[in-house]
Amino acid sequence: MNTSNKPINDSEEFCSSNEWLIVDYSAIGKDHSKHNIPCQDHRYVQRINPQWGVAVCCDGAGSAEKSDIGSRFVAERTANVLTLAVEKEQWLIHNHLPTQEVWRTISRQALYQVYSDLESFAQINNLELKLLASTVIAVIYSPIGLLVTHIGDGRAAYCNHTAQWTAIITPFKGEEANMTVFITSSIWHDPDKYIESRVIDDKPLGFTLLSDGCENFAFLTHVNTSKTADQIKIEDINLPFQGFYHPIVKHLKAKHLTLSHEEIQAEWATILESGTEKIKETTDDKTMILGLWI
Repeated sequence: MNTSNKPINDSEEFCSSNEWLIVDYSAIGKDHSKHNIPCQDHRYVQRINPQWGVAVCCDGAGSAEKSDIGSRFVAERTANVLTLAVEKEQWLIHNHLPTQEVWRTISRQALYQVYSDLESFAQINNLELKLLASTVIAVIYSPIGLLVTHIGDGRAAYCNHTAQWTAIITPFKGEEANMTVFITSSIWHDPDKYIESRVIDDKPLGFTLLSDGCENFAFLTHVNTSKTADQIKIEDINLPFQGFYHPIVKHLKAKHLTLSHEEIQAEWATILESGTEKIKETTDDKTMILGLWI
């Protein structure tokens, strides 16, 4: 497995056919397992057909007692609401993506619908809304491009025609370490400040969504930019780690030729549980969805 961040020219590995290979898994973090806390991450993939679908990754707030319930609700409801949007707007039928302006409006309406539904769920179940706090990253995937929107932190990226992985969201970070916002936060008075939505008008060879528990092995997030050895000047960056994705892609595409989807999912689970020592020792919950155009 190549461990450098040097690009690998393996675009020939992605031979276009007619569908996506999508794997997804959530692994409970060592700290949560040690203290008998449930996994607070959740993910959901809703296929519309072999070429179009919705993928959602959610990370429940560690400080929220019922965030495992909230992240599950938000992941599933977001996928449902966005699937209805694809059908209503007829993007699949006409094989086109909306403009940035149209997608910004639709995605904000969709996420607000999810927020309202979560609020109703909390009232019905006699729960405080803040106990269900969760981030959300959602991607509508297709052969012609991606529609992405998110609230909070986590990461997402796509693979372009040169087989390079590029970030497609900027995680929201507050003034303090590990500070972000959630779908339950007071953000709806100014959604443009807190909700990012983007149209990736490029044929994707792959895409990924991940909770921040996967950052330390799947992304480069910080770099020391100081000019002298006795200074430390840390700059935030947002770069997918090519040395992680390229060998993983080759591995899964090779397995796709001989294994069933259930067996490939099991391979993916093993990778996220203990694929490397760094992955194995991660203390936070880990969730990652990986889609490959095959």
